[in-house]
Amino acid sequence: MKKSVKIIVLSIFFIFLITSNIFASTLSLDLSTSSKKIKKNDEFEVTVDWKEGMQAIDFEVEYDDDKLEFIGMDLGEDFYNDDNGKVRISWFSAENEDKKSVKLKFKAIKNGKIELKTNVKGGFADGNLKSPEKYENGKLEVTVGNNNVIIIVSVIAVVLIVFIFIKNKSKKKKVKKERKK
Repeated sequence: MKKSVKIIVLSIFFIFLITSNIFASTLSLDLSTSSKKIKKNDEFEVTVDWKEGMQAIDFEVEYDDDKLEFIGMDLGEDFYNDDNGKVRISWFSAENEDKKSVKLKFKAIKNGKIELKTNVKGGFADGNLKSPEKYENGKLEVTVGNNNVIIIVSVIAVVLIVFIFIKNKSKKKKVKKERKK
């Protein structure tokens, strides 16, 4: 009798475990780019990576639309909506394809520091329609600016060096003339 009770309890436990739609994990969304310093008017990619294969995704990326212009993404235009600094990405696989990341393309239109961050909306699901228990949203800060300051400082430094060199050379000529007298 005790054995059959154990089997029934274990069977109920395994049925519950198998039919559960939640991972026992946290899915982290990480944002990255090849360079955190961007020149004004340059285009650059931001990768959102979650490292586990998912077949359904629904989240958004927030950005400052005064400083960045959203251009597009690798999933195509049918799977996102760009509205007032928020790109909502909703995708599911019709062909049993896993995604571990997406790439978004932006153009820098104004100088300054810009924070991009993710917000999970509908969530993520794997091929078995199981979703993570929790989500950790990602953040990324990029700086948009011109390199004109570096060029100006470099030109000033060269001019100063040339000026000092010429001044020292003229002093040496003066000293030689005085010695000859």
